[in-house]
Amino acid sequence: MSDINFKKKFYRTQLRARRQALTNSFREKAAVSMTEQMLSVLSHAHAIHIGTYHSLPEEMGTTYLINALISLNMQVYLPTITESPSPLLNFISINKKTHFSKNKYQIFEPEINDDNKPIKVSQLDALILPLVGFDLMGNRLGMGKGYYDRTLAGCHPHPLLIGIGYACQTLNEVPHNENDVKLSIIITENQTHYI
Repeated sequence: MSDINFKKKFYRTQLRARRQALTNSFREKAAVSMTEQMLSVLSHAHAIHIGTYHSLPEEMGTTYLINALISLNMQVYLPTITESPSPLLNFISINKKTHFSKNKYQIFEPEINDDNKPIKVSQLDALILPLVGFDLMGNRLGMGKGYYDRTLAGCHPHPLLIGIGYACQTLNEVPHNENDVKLSIIITENQTHYI
């Protein structure tokens, strides 16, 4: 294991423990605060086509955000994992009637049908990414599978990349390499950071 991968693994363990220690009350307030900040950011960016994700219990909650975006008639897209020919994310349009099922990581994905075909990532105005950790230079530490980095590697131009997480997930510097995609904005429960 390379030095950078060892450091990433170490930080993932530490930061996930920090997230898991947060109370449900704190998580709920944080999700509301993040959503309010996000709506302002997206409004100023004139973003209509928004890619986001269905959060896991320990992550910054996205349910309130997704419902707010749909209520504001924005086009919301959630990822599905495709393994062939290489592991990537496809983004599928959702609405209040969309049915979901869990993937192999126990993450809810939209079910694909004739009404919600995948969109190219380059067609999104903004893409909201989950964070295990981050620094204020725009470096992101994810879960380590590389889905977002691989998906964005072939995408030009990139949508506005916005990471969301808790302030306790901040690092002085995230170990990174040339394949790691940088964020433009990071939103926590406390603040919006423009990179």
